[in-house]
Amino acid sequence: MAERTPILRVDPDDLPERVLVMGDPARAELAASQLQETRLLGRFREYVTFGGKHRGVDVAVSSHGVGAPGAAITFEELARAGVRRIIRTGTCGGLKVEVDDGDLVIVTAAVRADGVTDSMVPPAFPAVASVDVTVALRRAVAADGREAHEGIVLTHSLFYPGEVLGGDLGLWHRAGAVAVEMSAPPCSSTVH
Repeated sequence: MAERTPILRVDPDDLPERVLVMGDPARAELAASQLQETRLLGRFREYVTFGGKHRGVDVAVSSHGVGAPGAAITFEELARAGVRRIIRTGTCGGLKVEVDDGDLVIVTAAVRADGVTDSMVPPAFPAVASVDVTVALRRAVAADGREAHEGIVLTHSLFYPGEVLGGDLGLWHRAGAVAVEMSAPPCSSTVH
């Protein structure tokens, strides 16, 4: 048995190459209930990870809590443990009028206003999703008979605008951002 990861508390040997990640631990447990041969791999604070099979393929489901710091910890530990495909699922707020409650949004890139990733890479470095994973998400959505909005999201660390500075959602709406959320930049592809 390999040494467990410090925060996720999972054995890297138990992790498959593909992991579905979300903020809410209860949502991770619900997603894991859809897998076959489900087993708990690790649990610590808001970080819970399950392994199992989906259509015969080994996958894991992991949670990271609210916001980019927890997401960055989760993605870093998964990557260091050998995971090669991370898809983050979660909730977002529509910035385009066409995005209604319950709609799917496939994130192709993110504006990095998260307060974390500037410590990881230079501010000008873009957060762009994997083309291969994006194409796979498009196909999966279409195969399910659903439609999805697609585009750039604003990832912002502030949930409620401050009274002094206010918010800049109007600016990002005018710039063409599809939605706003709190955890996308540290990962490769996202569906909200």
